[in-house]
This record gives sequence, C-alpha cells and structure tokens, in this order.
Amino acid sequence: AKEVTLYHIELDAHDVLFANGAPAESFRDDGNRWLFHNAHEITQSALEQSCLPVLTGGAIVDAAWQRLLDRAGARPSPPTTDDPDVHLLIDGVRLDAHRRLGAMLVFHLRHRPRNLRIVSRHAVPAELGLSRDPRRLGVAIRQVVLTRGPRMAIVDAYDDRLTQGFHDYEPDEGIRWTSGDATLPHEAFAGFAENTMLELHLGGATTYRLLPQAAA
Repeated sequence: AKEVTLYHIELDAHDVLFANGAPAESFRDDGNRWLFHNAHEITQSALEQSCLPVLTGGAIVDAAWQRLLDRAGARPSPPTTDDPDVHLLIDGVRLDAHRRLGAMLVFHLRHRPRNLRIVSRHAVPAELGLSRDPRRLGVAIRQVVLTRGPRMAIVDAYDDRLTQGFHDYEPDEGIRWTSGDATLPHEAFAGFAENTMLELHLGGATTYRLLPQAAA
C-alpha cells in the first residue's frame, strides 16, 4: 500500500487557490482543525466564513459533478438492467404480482402475513455514475392499498411507520424509496384476513447492476 501526505494551505482568509491549474480552496476552519497533525500550533476563537457560498447539493453541484464525470472519459461499466424485479416476500416466501396496471402492481394475499416485505433489485446511483445519490435504492413507493371486500386501508409514502428498509419521505415527489428490502408495518394488516388484495403504487425505479448469477 502506498502512503500519501496531504498538505492543506491556510491563508489569512478563506480563498481560492490554483493547484496544477485546477481551482481549489484554502483551508477553512469549520471545526475540523483537530484532524491535522499541527492542529495545536494555531487556534482561532471563531469559525471562518467561506469566501463563496458552501453548496453540498442541488443543481449546481450536480452539474459540476457531471462535468467531472464526462471529463473522466469512458470507463468499464458492469452490465445493468432497468427491471427492478419487484415482488413481495411473505413469511419468507416469494410472491409475484398477478397483475400490473401501469405503475401499480396487484398482489393476492391468500393468508394474513406475519411478515411482509417489499423486495427488489437495488443499486447505489453514485457507484454506477448515474447521479451523486449515495443511497442504496430499490424502488420508490407512493402508496400501498389493502382491500378485502368493502374494507380498505391505505399506507401512504409519508406514513411514519415506514421505517425498516425505507429512506426518508420526499415531499416534493410524494415518494419514499426502499433500500431493496423494506418491511411493511404489521399493524397495517389489522382487520384483514385471507384473500386480501394488495396494490403497490410505484413512483419510480433506477438502473440496477445485473449480477452474474442474475444474468445467467
């Protein structure tokens, strides 16, 4: 393994430096001075202001990230698929949808499940060069609807009970992403017995790495 020594230059005020023709920033103390070997040599009573607005996300950062990605040129990429392979895992047994209507999958639950999970392929968009999103994404859920005769129960994407295997709710899109293996809350099935219909309303998917065994 190779060792690399990094030097971070500190000026009287935070500013832009050019390193080998590329713009970079000088060191700005935002509470991370302790990371450096000589942190004890200089102490400041207040954190420094940045010379430009600090952006950690959004359209400007995404555009800069994409320019760097384009400049990096072609690179080997694994085989991928756009098929999320969405299915349910009911008490450990796979159940595929028996009907699909646009973005809605319909499942027939013959028995009330003790454990029900929404399972699909998953991918990290940042690892595939699709976006800066570092999350492991399965599929985006808008709504889960349970019906049995005249009885109906709706679990919306903003439901606070969607925690295990789910990412945070995204109000702008009205969706909540799974991580590829998400558990529906057991209390959602209260009052439902056998022969329940479950509608899974999807709000999106991504591109997934096609694993060798899956390709085979």
